[in-house]
Amino acid sequence: MTSNRKDVRIKRSTADKLLEGLTERALQINKDPYYLYKVSRLVVFGSYVNDPEMDTLGDLDIGFLLEPKHSGQMQESLERKRSKSAPGYLDWMTAMFWSQEEVLRRLRNRSAYISLHRIGGPEDEAIFSKSVMEIPLSVKARKLAKKNGDCPLMKRRSFDGEKMVYENVPLVEF
Repeated sequence: MTSNRKDVRIKRSTADKLLEGLTERALQINKDPYYLYKVSRLVVFGSYVNDPEMDTLGDLDIGFLLEPKHSGQMQESLERKRSKSAPGYLDWMTAMFWSQEEVLRRLRNRSAYISLHRIGGPEDEAIFSKSVMEIPLSVKARKLAKKNGDCPLMKRRSFDGEKMVYENVPLVEF
């Protein structure tokens, strides 16, 4: 009998490491000219944020937003070329959006415990039902915070019934 990934939970410390690695990969993707898209926004939501006392988690829920690195016809031309280099075993739709799929595969890094969710639409509020942590993707902001000894590199957003509340949370040190 084989074990289903959903039956296996991960420790919070493992989720911390996965989040740290994912953030570093996002920064690398944004700097690397090979990738045609940049990660413009990353957020953590779900049990990782909503239940900070929980020792084990089912997965790490990550919301992401991608933006093209180039504009107009240059981006379109590069994407057409890139789709032709997609592996032959992919269905035509995945091949057509291969330049985005490459970014997502690099972010996930083959981890079965990272669940990626595209954000940027009206359904975001339903996804982020309780709290969400923004992950800063600015290298300058991260270095400055580290230099000053500030650990709260993430902001948690929650709704208190009347208004949105923002607070810094030192859940993960980078």
